[in-house]
Amino acid sequence: MERSNRHWLYMVSAVVDVAIIVGSFIGASYFYLGTLNGFRVSEHYRWNGLSTELMTVYAFLAVCCYAAAHVYGDTFYGRRWRVARKVVVINGVALLAFGSVLYLVRFVDMSRMTLAIFYVVSTALIILKDWLITAVLTHIRADGRNQTRVLIAGSGPSARKYARAVGKDRTRLEHVMGYVGTPCEEQDAYMGTHEGGVKDLARALDTQGIDRLVIALEPEEYTYTRQVMAVADKYGVAVQMVPFYSDLLPRNPAIETFHSVSVIDMRSTALDNVPAATLKRIFDILASAFILVLISPLLLITAIGVKLSSPGPILFKQERIGKNRKPFYMLKFRSMRVNAESTTAWSTDTDPRKTKFGSFIRKYSIDELPQFVNVLRGDMSIIGPRPEIPHYVHEFQEEVPLYMLRHQVRPGITGWAQVNGLRGDTSIAERVKYDLYYIENWSPWFDVKIFFRTIFGGFMNNEQIVK
Repeated sequence: MERSNRHWLYMVSAVVDVAIIVGSFIGASYFYLGTLNGFRVSEHYRWNGLSTELMTVYAFLAVCCYAAAHVYGDTFYGRRWRVARKVVVINGVALLAFGSVLYLVRFVDMSRMTLAIFYVVSTALIILKDWLITAVLTHIRADGRNQTRVLIAGSGPSARKYARAVGKDRTRLEHVMGYVGTPCEEQDAYMGTHEGGVKDLARALDTQGIDRLVIALEPEEYTYTRQVMAVADKYGVAVQMVPFYSDLLPRNPAIETFHSVSVIDMRSTALDNVPAATLKRIFDILASAFILVLISPLLLITAIGVKLSSPGPILFKQERIGKNRKPFYMLKFRSMRVNAESTTAWSTDTDPRKTKFGSFIRKYSIDELPQFVNVLRGDMSIIGPRPEIPHYVHEFQEEVPLYMLRHQVRPGITGWAQVNGLRGDTSIAERVKYDLYYIENWSPWFDVKIFFRTIFGGFMNNEQIVK
């Protein structure tokens, strides 16, 4: 199935999801309020369709979250349990946010039991629907249908790498029929049959029923590219290209065309997209404001504890390097005695500067909570690479490859490296690898995943409490 067909499948699946969500809410309302409690639903909600209209808006927002989390793509590729986990989490978070808004504004007084039944029913039906789609597609693939027949132009390292990747990934819809070019020195099962040289391309396309030609020529073969594309166009075959420099390309390269010149942005990120960056910023503002209000009693208790633990200020301000290499002052509760090494010294597990109360709040990351103020200011994000002090940034810039690419996005209170145990005195090279993976693969779902992993286990670290 080609990409356009997949998009149609996604759209149909999304429309069905909207219907499931709205229908589940109506069904849950009539079941709990009407059947179990004998209410007239319309009188209980004091509306003429208002709750259904709100639920329809909620359904569209939920479907947008499914799309952002690649639920439909996972459904298409048969990743059943990944789909189930995502739907369970997204529905839970969305309903919690929706219920909180309804409670705060008192716009419509919805029954909590109705919402609970709605959550269970809608989640189960959406998962069941996705699994049915997966089962149908799996059956079609098993019969040899729904396959794209691929011919590769080239036989070098790029061509063999592509063929192996397709052959080993059972979720792919391509089937490599063969290749044209210089015969492979050793038989490679993933490459299919040798259909001759480049001059035999027309015959292969005409007789083998090829759906797609993948051009994977090496640098010295570049002169054949136009000839190969012309033959593919003559037979109306779709064309894809594996550039010989593909190892240098980012996961999602951006291509800009102006005045007939195409330029590949080798360091573009998903957050360069204005809507995506705006969505992340809105989440940061709303979530950090809500969290600061929620934890205000803890902030007050911690401030008193810091003040009583040792002489000095309650908050500790330290210069860090943020997005686009711009410095800012990061806020933390002071956990050490006042010292002159705050701009260059890294703390350790047995650091003599730590106070007893300071070691306690560091153990449970309570000292990091004032950074939600940095998030409100726009210095930081809730999720992102941890910021470093200038002294070490300059040092790591020289020693760690790609280190400075971390500064393409706002630094975060927590991040992919932190929830994988890379915090404190750990390998900088490993941290950079995780940080760059986050930047290249960012999505709202990825942020939600890191957020919940932080809540359920990411606060406590390995530091020892001073006795």
